[in-house]
Amino acid sequence: MKIARVEWRGQTTWVEVDGDSIFALVGDRFGGPRRGSALGPLAEARLLAPVEPANKVVGLLGNYGSKGERAGPGIFLKPSSAVIADGDEIKRPPTVASINFEPELGVVIGRRAKDVPVQSALEHVMGFTIVNDVTSFDARKEDGPASTRYKSYDTFCPMGPWIVTGIDAGAVGIRSRLNGTVKQDSSTSGLAFNIGEAVAWVSSVMTLEPGDVISTGTPPGPGAMSPGDVIECEIDGIGVLTNRVVG
Repeated sequence: MKIARVEWRGQTTWVEVDGDSIFALVGDRFGGPRRGSALGPLAEARLLAPVEPANKVVGLLGNYGSKGERAGPGIFLKPSSAVIADGDEIKRPPTVASINFEPELGVVIGRRAKDVPVQSALEHVMGFTIVNDVTSFDARKEDGPASTRYKSYDTFCPMGPWIVTGIDAGAVGIRSRLNGTVKQDSSTSGLAFNIGEAVAWVSSVMTLEPGDVISTGTPPGPGAMSPGDVIECEIDGIGVLTNRVVG
């Protein structure tokens, strides 16, 4: 099922997307949502980021390649003001010279999770979305590694276009295209800490609530983007997240 948060006829609501149509979502979207009545064409709705403002977005650092001796990947938080939707504009701040794209698998939590074991961690997952963890390494160089300003500017967290449930996202293709040119072409099978391990690790640090999102890290090859560029982040089985960069 594709579950989207949309603006429909002046109201914000959650819907099911099926092809070019949207349907009312009946019941608890975290626990067995069902399709309700047809609303109309998807083209007449405005897609919003599939996360509520009250939910948190947890980013992971160093989560492709070797685990080494680490207990888990690094953790940071993206502010809600950084979250934008598919089709919205990424704004390069005037205080930084460059920003990078980082396509990532977003894990959407469906059940409250605290200190969950790896073996049952997936039971707390509702579904999956796409996150572009926009980053300014200029800001990181200026501030040093203790600051998360380089991850936190407004519009630095495009997310969407929707949440997909009922799929195995542990080994699916993930790629980026800048102005139509492929820049990354990898798989989530390259995660150092897989989905279950990531959920368990984050839940050992903080309580995860339904609707929270864990952005699991980007594969090798992210690069810079400039005003006028269009960045597409694609994950097989989920879709394509597209945003334009402005100055």
